[in-house]
Amino acid sequence: MRHGETGWLVPPKDPEALAARILYVLDHP
Repeated sequence: MRHGETGWLVPPKDPEALAARILYVLDHP
C-alpha cells in the first residue's frame, strides 16, 4: 500500500487520526 495513492495509513490506536482521515475522504471523494 502506498499512503495517499492506494490507501491511507493511520497510526494504530489513534482514533483521532482515523476520524480525520475519514472526514478528509468524505470531503474529497
